Amino acid sequence: MIIPLEEVVIDERARDGTWCRLPYPGHPKGCPNYPECIQERPHIGEYEGYEWFGVVRRFDLNAHAVEMKEAHPDWSESQRRNDQEWQDGVISELREEADAFADPSVSDVVLERPEGHGVDMWATMARGGVKLETNDPDIIHKIVLVGKRRPGV
Repeated sequence: MIIPLEEVVIDERARDGTWCRLPYPGHPKGCPNYPECIQERPHIGEYEGYEWFGVVRRFDLNAHAVEMKEAHPDWSESQRRNDQEWQDGVISELREEADAFADPSVSDVVLERPEGHGVDMWATMARGGVKLETNDPDIIHKIVLVGKRRPGV
């Protein structure tokens, strides 16, 4: 699904390590890619003159776990929900959709990890009409941003 975004919300906590260092399951010190992830990405402010679109994939982890239980009855619940079992496929589909929408020959860009560029994705998507579930660990959204250069810029 491609969502036009009227505003991309910038929040420096996405780049200064505040959010990156928050613990999450399996990562008590936060994201293992911090600070390299941020150091290798330009700030979103460097992309002046772009219109932005969110390319969104919604993934129902619970439905996936139910399918895995049927296919692999001997697997534990943890194995059924393991992101290594589903994430690559979702990300691949997301990239395909973003790449089909973006036209690099006219300087379109695809930002695969928008937070690393300084974007508050929760606020950005909310302003674009997409409410990301915060209290449902079974619904996962993977999102990339596509920037299309405005004509004449």
